[in-house]
Amino acid sequence: MITCRQASLLVSKSLDAVLTSAERAALDEHARHCPRCVHEARKLEEIHRACREWADESLSDAGRAVLPADCRQRLQARLAAALQG
Repeated sequence: MITCRQASLLVSKSLDAVLTSAERAALDEHARHCPRCVHEARKLEEIHRACREWADESLSDAGRAVLPADCRQRLQARLAAALQG
């Protein structure tokens, strides 16, 4: 079985969609026995989703990020909500 540190690295790879099937199996096995890692993975997934949504909202027609004046507050609020969730 993999360690929590290894699981953390695999969660990161999973969020980047570069996890192999063997790595996915190892992460799933670890998750069955480690509720702490499951909780941490869910928090990271929420942060990842919030960042992706924010980036999608911030892209201009030219594909460049257009940062709204309140972007820092909005991002901080989403990250705080994700971490508390």
